[in-house]
Amino acid sequence: MLADEGCTTGAGVLDAADYERLRRAAETHREDVVLRLCAEVGLLPAEVTRVRLVDVTSHGRHFLLRVREGEGATREAYLPRDVEHALRKYAESAGVAPDDPLVDVSPRRVQMLVAEVAAGAADATGRAAFESVSSRDLRQYFVRDLLVRRRLDPRVVLAVGPYDRPEQLAAHLDPADREAVVAAFERRDGETPRRSAGGEARLRTVATLLREASDALGDPTTADGVRRVACDRVAGTSAYRGAAVVDPASTEGPTAVSGPVGPTVAALSSDERARASVEAAVEERAVRTTAVDGRTSTTDVTVVALPHDETVYGALCLVPTRPVGGVERDLLATYGSRVAAALAGVEHRRLLLADTVTELTLETDDETFLGTTAAALDCSFRLEGLAPVGGGALLHYVTLRGASPDAALERAAGAPDVEDARLVSDRADGASLELVLTDSPAQALVARGGTVRDLTASGGTVRLVGEVASDATVREVVGGVREAYPRTRLVAKHERERSARDAEPFAAGLDGGLTDRQASVLRAAYYAGYFEWPRESTAEELADSVGVSSPTLHNHLRRAQQKLLTAYLDEGED
Repeated sequence: MLADEGCTTGAGVLDAADYERLRRAAETHREDVVLRLCAEVGLLPAEVTRVRLVDVTSHGRHFLLRVREGEGATREAYLPRDVEHALRKYAESAGVAPDDPLVDVSPRRVQMLVAEVAAGAADATGRAAFESVSSRDLRQYFVRDLLVRRRLDPRVVLAVGPYDRPEQLAAHLDPADREAVVAAFERRDGETPRRSAGGEARLRTVATLLREASDALGDPTTADGVRRVACDRVAGTSAYRGAAVVDPASTEGPTAVSGPVGPTVAALSSDERARASVEAAVEERAVRTTAVDGRTSTTDVTVVALPHDETVYGALCLVPTRPVGGVERDLLATYGSRVAAALAGVEHRRLLLADTVTELTLETDDETFLGTTAAALDCSFRLEGLAPVGGGALLHYVTLRGASPDAALERAAGAPDVEDARLVSDRADGASLELVLTDSPAQALVARGGTVRDLTASGGTVRLVGEVASDATVREVVGGVREAYPRTRLVAKHERERSARDAEPFAAGLDGGLTDRQASVLRAAYYAGYFEWPRESTAEELADSVGVSSPTLHNHLRRAQQKLLTAYLDEGED
């Protein structure tokens, strides 16, 4: 199930129906082949680009694929008969020789092909969660299909998949709770699990309960209000005795509690095992069940992470009336994502409309691409804009002064925190570069709920000016940035009034209109000079940067511009 119907990580756990919807959204034979190699054979994007028909061998009625893992290493993956047939049909129609790569594109292009199909599935189904499906989600589907549905020996899955350690498989699976453990030992050899009528009824109850609770999350106007609604709407029901929202990074206890669960919630802070489980759920953005020891008995608590984009807003802790199984965990994970989205929306609106904000100036001389390059080339960088892209990376649009763009791009090619880089324009007053960074001080601040106002790099030091809500705990924000960059210094902190431009009703009105993807594409197009004349970036270059096809890019831009104009014209009529 995807994030709008249940998930634990990333875009969500794809089930068989979702996978079929994805395949129906594939517009070309090549797209379908890429999907099947990732989801049914378990290949990494780089491995997909090395597949050749000459590497397919038969073993009785079965087929195996010799996978070229790189640096001369190989493994044998299992190739389902219908996938083998599809590969040969594609090679025949595309005129691909047996010893030529079947999908002759870059690994990044493979990721983009998956993203394009996912965007098409989102449009076809009306489910925005499909937009976030990646090649990693397809591999997760592969692992879960083999281990959970087919119940294969984990050693076999390790042998055929791109894994060399059992813990790598665990990253794709939900932890086993008491119900799963007991059910596994109760089953006789070869017996498949069956869901009881009572279990089916509970799932229907939980699905309805969480859907109605999700609908109510849009009513509160404060973060505390969202947390109270998140707890109140599920606590004291036939499914959950109580609920609480906790932040493992805070020492102040739960931020919301509902139901007769005070002692249990208090034990979440004092019980080392329970506290570790909460921290693990938050870190993994997952759903976990932990046992909390009370004075006279032990209580099961289900811990639901509250993730949204780069930020995790603590965890929702529930005391269920019955053990929570895998499907219910998926439903709870979706609810957690919606609670987090509501918290993020309140936080963003508060920051957008507040009369005052806290402005922080941070400096770090930790190793970063911008800092080390500025020192090595005796140049400077200034951030012009940011736009999120897939995989947790951020597009950084920067102006380079004092060095040639070729020298900076050469260093970017070997930098571990640079996924991609290109020259946008080269003018007398500086060169404009587009950098896809997987780590940067700007990302560290954004992940802690901040907004980046300015970022410069020179002489090996990165200076970052950002804003947080006036009631934010500055120590926690700075501490979070220091987790990523230990030598970060807080240089200045002061309250300031928002400028008239910052508080424009137009911006506030538009805030909830654009989807995350539309906003990201619009920002990238603006900072990449797509709207300049002549254009500084083509549609193809921009599409490659944000990881979509040109038609998908134009679709996102058209919808974003329509909403932009609607918000502007509606305000003018008011």
